[in-house]
This record gives sequence, structure tokens and C-alpha cells, in this order.
Amino acid sequence: MTFREIEIPGRLLRQDIADRVHRGFVERFAPEMLPRVAPPLWGKAFEDAEITDSTYLRTPAFLRHERVLCLVNRALPKPAKKYQRPVYMCRSVALADVLSQLHWSAHGDFYVFDRTCNWFVAALTERIHQGAETGNYKLLVSRMDV
Repeated sequence: MTFREIEIPGRLLRQDIADRVHRGFVERFAPEMLPRVAPPLWGKAFEDAEITDSTYLRTPAFLRHERVLCLVNRALPKPAKKYQRPVYMCRSVALADVLSQLHWSAHGDFYVFDRTCNWFVAALTERIHQGAETGNYKLLVSRMDV
């Protein structure tokens, strides 16, 4: 399944709302990246995040968040601005199903968090590419809400 073929199981937010959510995520977790509002790839919060297995997506710690936001590092079609990215509102169980099955051909990054922006889970391309034959790969998990 390639990155473009991955269907995020949720409701795509209107772009004006997605832009505000995106900006809030970057301000909280990677303020070093501002004012360029690109999906963060590093920063203090990312450096301090735990590295865990993708099986974390099936744990009660993740699934207790019934609804989550998923920021996808996928450029939107024109006339969208270069920095704009889609953001989806998803049920955590449905999103866990999709993200647990990511394959090395999935070129792209997925950032999952809730509206409080107290935690995030990042499924990054390079970690997905390093996945085991079992299909598991490493995630970055910030658990500031614990």
C-alpha cells in the first residue's frame, strides 16, 4: 500500500480548521519550526519522545483516547498552499487498524494527537522503512499526559 493509497479512516477537517490545528501542533511540539508551518520532523519534544513498537497503537494507553486527530504529511492538490496538510478527526480504534498495517512502501509521516496537544504519536517514514518482517515498526511517542 503506497502513501497515496492509504485511506485515513476519519473525517477530513475543513482546511481553515486544519490549518489552525496544524499550527497548534507545531507550536506545541516543534516551535523551532515556526513560522514555516511544515510538519515537524524533529525538535525538543521529538528528541525527548520514547521509541516504542507500533503495537503501542493497540494498547489501552492509546485507545483510551476515543477520538484523535491525524495530521498527514501529504501535500494537498493545487490551489492549496505549499505548507497546508490534511488533518483528519478519527476514532482511535479505526486509525490504529490502518497505522498498524503500514508497509515499507508507505512514504510519508503521520502525526496523531488529541485536541489538548498534550501527547503525540509519530509514525515516520524512516521508521516504517526499518520495520520488522512481522510488519511492526518503531513509533515516537510523547506521553506528556501521563
